[in-house]
Amino acid sequence: MPDHDQKAKASSKRLIQAPGDAELPDDEGDGGTGDWQGTVDQAMAGAYQDIFQRPLSSEEFYYLLSLYPYITIADHANAFIGQEEMPKRMKTKNGWNMFVYESAICIGTNYFESQRFQQENNLKGLGTLSKQGLDAIIEMIDYVRAEKNWETIEIIFGNYTLQRLVWIMCTLTDTPVVGFDPRIEDEVVRRWLEKIRKRLLYPPEFPIGI
Repeated sequence: MPDHDQKAKASSKRLIQAPGDAELPDDEGDGGTGDWQGTVDQAMAGAYQDIFQRPLSSEEFYYLLSLYPYITIADHANAFIGQEEMPKRMKTKNGWNMFVYESAICIGTNYFESQRFQQENNLKGLGTLSKQGLDAIIEMIDYVRAEKNWETIEIIFGNYTLQRLVWIMCTLTDTPVVGFDPRIEDEVVRRWLEKIRKRLLYPPEFPIGI
């Protein structure tokens, strides 16, 4: 890990600790106020480099990505979007945006848009973004099977969890799919969902981010 990340973590740790924590002086003399102030001053001196200029950690990066799930799939035989082609914009039942081209479909939403859609339509709840993603992918694959003459779906790019869901729903509906190399964890999730769909397993609260 780069030195600036280590410094940032150390500075953050110092800043969020309250007086009296293990790494701060005990309440003697001035009650520890002076030492606490000195600790804050020290953190402030390096704040520009340690806090404001530090790069995003991988955890922060993937968290931000998780708030804006999206994916693009295409007809494997003709994975091409014309330069002047305009998509048909549709909404899934849970409010996700679906942009339909002749040979491709893009789908996605974000946490804040999802919350607004739920409020504007007086819906009691749409579930977590993971649950919404599953519902939206099911609807998208059903649309492809009913409206598109694609022999094979190709996963072009998108959030990993949505790529996995496309792969799972294609395998469960016997729809040929390419562009995803499943890992053991992905196969476990696929079998889990298969059992849930067959009512052989009571659905959990999506504990593994499907």
